[in-house]
Amino acid sequence: MHTLHQVFLTVVAVFFLIGSLGAHPGAFLDETDICILICDKCFKNQALLNCANHCLATSGQVSSSWKQKCPYFSSNQPAVKYI
Repeated sequence: MHTLHQVFLTVVAVFFLIGSLGAHPGAFLDETDICILICDKCFKNQALLNCANHCLATSGQVSSSWKQKCPYFSSNQPAVKYI
């Protein structure tokens, strides 16, 4: 029984390792998530709240006024950098 327990734990560890190697943290972020993360990178307090609300209202489609205030909206950086 002890050996069966070790085999089970080894199999679980191998599956966990394989799963973590193939994980892409940015794969589950949609445009709204990325927009909110960029808002957090650029703004604080009420400006952050206003920017995040704009992201939610427009499904992540940022208007040019927000793009002028925050250079990260125009950058080609990977979304994972904003986490």
